[in-house]
Amino acid sequence: MITNQVNVQIKNRVVRTKFIILPESKGNRTLLGLDFLQDAGVVLDLKSRKWYFSDNPHKSFPFENDVHVPPTPHMEYVSETRGEPTPYVEYHIDDIVNDLTSVIENDNFVPEITPYLKRFSELSSEIRDRIEKKHDQRKQQFDRRRRPLYFSSADKVWVTTHPVSKAHSKITAKFVPKRDGPYLILTQKSPTTYVVSRLDSHDEPLGTYHVPALHPVQSRDTQPVSPIKKRGRPPKTRTTSPPSGVRSSVKRHAPSRRAQQDSPGSSSGRRRNQRGRL
Repeated sequence: MITNQVNVQIKNRVVRTKFIILPESKGNRTLLGLDFLQDAGVVLDLKSRKWYFSDNPHKSFPFENDVHVPPTPHMEYVSETRGEPTPYVEYHIDDIVNDLTSVIENDNFVPEITPYLKRFSELSSEIRDRIEKKHDQRKQQFDRRRRPLYFSSADKVWVTTHPVSKAHSKITAKFVPKRDGPYLILTQKSPTTYVVSRLDSHDEPLGTYHVPALHPVQSRDTQPVSPIKKRGRPPKTRTTSPPSGVRSSVKRHAPSRRAQQDSPGSSSGRRRNQRGRL
């Protein structure tokens, strides 16, 4: 084994290092000695990817990658099995025979995504289609119980209100009607919204309301079919004594049958004190 000592300069420091000479190699005929790090006092911090001198640990230097390791498809160009070393290995010079940015079509290169990603893409589109189909089915089932509302201009509607309780105005939302109106439909602003106004002022829009807030006014006869009567007993009529010289026009009611039976002069029926006795 042939060796030789050479002065190596590292960060303004000169370290005398023993090299091993390989006579049979061509181009790069020397190899760095194994005890170089020990002789130079270099400490490697692999976790932080830094190195520093043992006598000055406070000043560190990052690792520098001088030799670029090419990807697998280009290893044949960088390192050949026989012949002399390639120019890229010996001088770090690329002769641009094969462009590294170009796509090389060979057996090792796959110009498409993996089968897992293909399957994932197919499943994603399938899931999206299934969700949209189920959404349409639920909407169709729900729309069966809904009554479609289509309003036109000059239709009368009830508007759902959201009153607010006001103590100073003596208004409570509990007793305010939930629907107010009727109001008049002016125009249709969108497929589901309409502009309403008062019946007496057609040119003054009150606002835009959604279909769920509008309820059509059912046209019906104003006269009741079966008039209802007032509940409870009729009021009692009080008799007043007529003035002197004027015959009273108030007729006295005849005594009831039970009063006649309970009268002392009547013999028929039981007396009041005999009720409930055998």
